[in-house]
Amino acid sequence: MSSLFLYTNAFPCDKALEHYIEHEMPFLSKSFDKIYIFPGDFSPIKIPVPQNVSVVNIYDAAYYKSSALRLILALPYLIKVLCIEFFNTKINKGLWLKKIKSSFVGLYNAYECANATKEFLRVKQLKAEQVCFYSYWLYHPALFLAILKDKNIIPSFASRGHQAEVYDYAYPEKNVFKYFKLLQVSKVFLISEHAKKYLITAYPKFKHKFEVAYLGVKNNGVNPSASNNQVFTIVSCSKFAPHKRIHLIPEMLKELKFKTRWVHLGFIPNEIIDEYKAVLKQSNVVLETQFLGDLANHDVLEFYKNNHIDVFINVSLIEGLSVALMEACSYGITLLATDINGTAEIVNEDSGYLLPLNFKISDAVSILNNIHSDSRYQKREESRHMFLERFDSDKNFTQFIRNIKAIH
Repeated sequence: MSSLFLYTNAFPCDKALEHYIEHEMPFLSKSFDKIYIFPGDFSPIKIPVPQNVSVVNIYDAAYYKSSALRLILALPYLIKVLCIEFFNTKINKGLWLKKIKSSFVGLYNAYECANATKEFLRVKQLKAEQVCFYSYWLYHPALFLAILKDKNIIPSFASRGHQAEVYDYAYPEKNVFKYFKLLQVSKVFLISEHAKKYLITAYPKFKHKFEVAYLGVKNNGVNPSASNNQVFTIVSCSKFAPHKRIHLIPEMLKELKFKTRWVHLGFIPNEIIDEYKAVLKQSNVVLETQFLGDLANHDVLEFYKNNHIDVFINVSLIEGLSVALMEACSYGITLLATDINGTAEIVNEDSGYLLPLNFKISDAVSILNNIHSDSRYQKREESRHMFLERFDSDKNFTQFIRNIKAIH
């Protein structure tokens, strides 16, 4: 019997966070007899999971123990890990020392999570050699899996690497114990070539452990063509956060000279929506705006399936390689996005348009004018081709599962 231990931040307990793991779950559930998911933020399940999947609270008192005595007994090992990290870290050592208290607390928590995993294995009468250990992020779970590996309790583990936990300069506070994790991990599967190149440059000692494994989305067909005299439709899809820079979209739209409709998928506070509408009042051509709120992933895909979209916009300041872009690409929708990290691996001159990270509004307006007047349909076929070539879930996840099973 083959088992998988999958460690996530919140999936499937939060429908807004890590919803894209839904694309991967069907392949995992078919490839393993039993799957145990350990979300770091445990709460009632919001996203349905296959029948052979159980969701486990790693902090359940039956497994997780913590006390002053346990901390004292753990001190020699914790100090060993701290020393390994301090003398090898790529993060500014002054910053590292400033964060030493919180880092130590996190390390001890990881130590007890490692013990909780060991206890869970015992209770379930599972042998570590028969379990595939997979951390969806190179975050906290990768640390306690590294502890288990260092203590020879598990033989191997794999982790994906996305954005915040890959690029040290972006979120140094999230990259503590990076060296120790890389020392112990068997393979890190990066979501872009850009991320792989960064890690090879930053951690050349571990370059043999880095491999690209693109995420993927399901092939649900092609976005409908426009009907006669249909208003030019622009769609964006993201949660509301400063780095997503959604406020730049109404700034673009108010400068357009042709009739336009803007649909945003994802939660935005009502007061912010009012601000966007106030900006768009300066325009006579934006005929309709729709803010559809926080939708389940299935509903987002249904929208793409049933509504013609001329261009999908992502102007994020921070991105790894956006699954939202993959989903739009899968339907053959023309893409417009900022050139950050791995984005150029999905948006190029064939599939869409890349904007400089700190672009001028006039540059984006010029591109939208071009799409509307000269090439409204020109890039749709190439966008769809990009999906089939690089981001088809059937191909990507099937190969990824072969890879993680091979290191087990």
